[in-house]
Amino acid sequence: MCQRLYAREKDKNITEEVNKMGKCELCNKEGSRMEANHKELGRIMVCQDCWANLYDKNRMTCSVDASGGSCSCCSCR
Repeated sequence: MCQRLYAREKDKNITEEVNKMGKCELCNKEGSRMEANHKELGRIMVCQDCWANLYDKNRMTCSVDASGGSCSCCSCR
């Protein structure tokens, strides 16, 4: 019984990954998307090209964990 539940959860997780396909929230291009924490728009799903463009223009923020720390990759400290 546990193996069946595990298989069902695994299938559910695979389905959720596939659902990341869709339209970019910035350019409306169809395809795979990535999450971006936009400084003004919050969390959005964007294509790889728009993600790279946001990164290059410093338009994203980093996630801060519950302990209040920040990433070491940028100046969001």
